[in-house]
Amino acid sequence: MLPVFTRYLSPQDYGIWALTQTFGIFLLLILSLQIQASIGRFYFDYKGEEQKVLVSTVSLVLLIFSSAALIILLVFLNRILAFVFPKTSASMYILFRLTLIATFFNALAENFKILLMAREKAKLFMKISLSLFFVGLIINIVEVIVLKKGIYGIIEASLIISITGFIVLIFFNFHFLVLKFNIEMFKGPIRYSLPIIPHALAGIIFMYSDRIIMEKYVLLSAIGLYSLSDKIAMI
Repeated sequence: MLPVFTRYLSPQDYGIWALTQTFGIFLLLILSLQIQASIGRFYFDYKGEEQKVLVSTVSLVLLIFSSAALIILLVFLNRILAFVFPKTSASMYILFRLTLIATFFNALAENFKILLMAREKAKLFMKISLSLFFVGLIINIVEVIVLKKGIYGIIEASLIISITGFIVLIFFNFHFLVLKFNIEMFKGPIRYSLPIIPHALAGIIFMYSDRIIMEKYVLLSAIGLYSLSDKIAMI
């Protein structure tokens, strides 16, 4: 889509898109605390109904923590953005707000992605991934090309795709959710997940801190060109 988007988005649009993506990646770590990663580790320690209790316990804790973090971040988002991105116009804050909500659904959806992997449902995983990819492609085309919403269209599309992905993934894993919570089953996952956070944070800082630093010294258009070239180089 890059050759298409460059016809409809300005370098400034790409710049703000790069900042929202960077912000979203940091948010994903904050909202999830890598708790969902533990399912792939502990799923095989249990059998039958106990697996469902494990998944339900981890999912419930993830939902409660992510929801609380979402509410707190929404309340203080303007102050956070003013500190992290001091040169970005307040009129753009709505894009970061939409990104925050999209990241919330991504954090929940990631939990069920990992569950599909643990269940060894490779064909189903591929079908869901490809279906969501093409649905996302269509939504982006409609938002950016048909409706001509520019950067707002891309962020709206990401939110729609995130919610859609969450609904689809929870549908195919719904039978693993039961009304049971076992605090003992959660002790292992939390001990497993917390040490992953510094590692994940270090990787994110290494890959994406450049955009946060650049925002304070160069124009958005320069960040946009930089992020575009980075996407091409990553291929």
